[in-house]
Amino acid sequence: MKTREFARLIDVGVLEDEIRVAAEQAVAAVRGLVEKADPLVLLEAVKFDKMGRDPMEPTRSLNFIEQVNQTFTALVSVRAVEYLFEHHPEAAPFRVNLGTAPGSDVESLDGSVAGEVFAATHPGSNGKLKKDIAKVAAVSADHKYVFFHCPGDHVTDVLNGVRVVPLALEGGS
Repeated sequence: MKTREFARLIDVGVLEDEIRVAAEQAVAAVRGLVEKADPLVLLEAVKFDKMGRDPMEPTRSLNFIEQVNQTFTALVSVRAVEYLFEHHPEAAPFRVNLGTAPGSDVESLDGSVAGEVFAATHPGSNGKLKKDIAKVAAVSADHKYVFFHCPGDHVTDVLNGVRVVPLALEGGS
């Protein structure tokens, strides 16, 4: 189960460091393939070979594509927790639940804050924003959020009682 608790803002940096280490390992594996592999062999390896690892579960191997997805969901979660420490410090500690963990993706242990997180190429991709708003709207928290990262400029809004917050990640996209 991928669950982390953050009692202090400084604790968020530990997860961010783990995400970076996992990314560096995966990129090193891909670099080695790029130099010597046939293009189709390279793409096959990126899609199917477990050359990477889960950024939140270091012993769980992943294919490169899945690691990319997990990495950006975890990074949005890190930024969401930073946002919550800034806007609701009294509600700390916060818990991040990713993968199959029950509960909201990000929540305060006192139940006053709940949020979902995602990273996608567009906020409307696969109806993700709409689904996450509906999911968070159904919880009993006082402060409800959907945090996301997508390329481009997006505006913070409140929809169905849920504050939708676009978050920038490292690299500026």
